[in-house]
Amino acid sequence: MNIAELEKMRQKARTISVLNAVLIAFWFVPFFKLISVIGALALYFFVTRRIVSDYKVAFKANVVKASLENVFSELEYDPNNGIGREMIEKSELFMQGNHYDSNDLIHAKYKNVEFRQADISIQDHTTTRDPNGNEVADIQQYFKGRLILFTFNKATTAPVQVVGKHFNRGSSDGVIGKLTRGFQNNTSRKKVMMESDEFNKNFEVLAADPHSAYYLLTPPIIDAITHLSKVYNNNIALAFKDNTLFVAVYHKKDSLEPKILNGTTIINEQCKIQQEIKIITDFIDLMSLEKNIFVMGTNALLKQEKKI
Repeated sequence: MNIAELEKMRQKARTISVLNAVLIAFWFVPFFKLISVIGALALYFFVTRRIVSDYKVAFKANVVKASLENVFSELEYDPNNGIGREMIEKSELFMQGNHYDSNDLIHAKYKNVEFRQADISIQDHTTTRDPNGNEVADIQQYFKGRLILFTFNKATTAPVQVVGKHFNRGSSDGVIGKLTRGFQNNTSRKKVMMESDEFNKNFEVLAADPHSAYYLLTPPIIDAITHLSKVYNNNIALAFKDNTLFVAVYHKKDSLEPKILNGTTIINEQCKIQQEIKIITDFIDLMSLEKNIFVMGTNALLKQEKKI
C-alpha cells in the first residue's frame, strides 16, 4: 500500500470520526438528544470503529513496521502484544495497579544491541458508593507511556534507580507522584548524591549500596540519561536490576499510534515515527560509549523474562 492510498484511508477515518463527534454534539440541542445518542452509537459501532481500526492496522503495517525495518535488524514487531505484567512489576518503577495493558511490542537489535520496547498502561479500578448508595466506578491512571528493556553487561549486585524530578513529582493531581512512592519508601534504599550538581538537581538516585550507583552511573551513562530526559522533560525513570536496564518514559500516549482528528498527514505521521525511533538509537549510541555495557546476543531479554 502506497502513501496516497494510506492518505485516503486517513481522510476517510477522519471524516467519519468528525461526523460521529457532530452527532454527539446534538445531545445539547433540545428535542435531538435521543436521536443524537442513537445515531452516534449506531454510527460508531457499525461504521466508525471499523474504518478507524482498518486505518490504524494499515498504518502500522505500512508505515511503522517499514520505518522500524529501515533502522533495526532482527526485528519482531507485534502491535497487539506487549511486555508482561511480571516484567513490568519487576522493575519496581510503578505503583501496582489491578489493570495492566501493553501493546506495540518491538523486539530488535541496533548495532548488535538487543532491546525490547512496548507501550504500557497501568490503572487501578475501584468502586465506591455515593451518598445515595449508588455504585460509582473510580479509575486512577498510574502510568501511561513506554518501557524499554536492555540486557546490561555490568553486574548489578544491588538495585539502583534513577528518577527524573518531573517523573517523581507528577502532575498537579498528584497521580504520577504515586509512581515512585513504592521504592522511595523502601528503607533499604537511600538517596545517593552524584558528582554532577546538575545531575543531582534533575534526578534522584536511589540505591541500597552507594558503590553500586557509582559503579553503574559512569559519565557516558549519565550523558545518555540526561539526553533522554531533556527530550521528555525529566519524565523518565530507570532501574538497574538483575542485569536488566529498565527505562520508563511517561508521556500519556501510545508512542506509535497515528492521529485521526488533528490536521496531520501521512508524511507528518511518518516523520513522528522516525523521531520516536531516533530517540531509541540516540540513547543506545550514547550508552554504548561505555564499552561492553550491553550484552550482545539474541534472546537474552526473553531468557530474563522466562525466569520470572
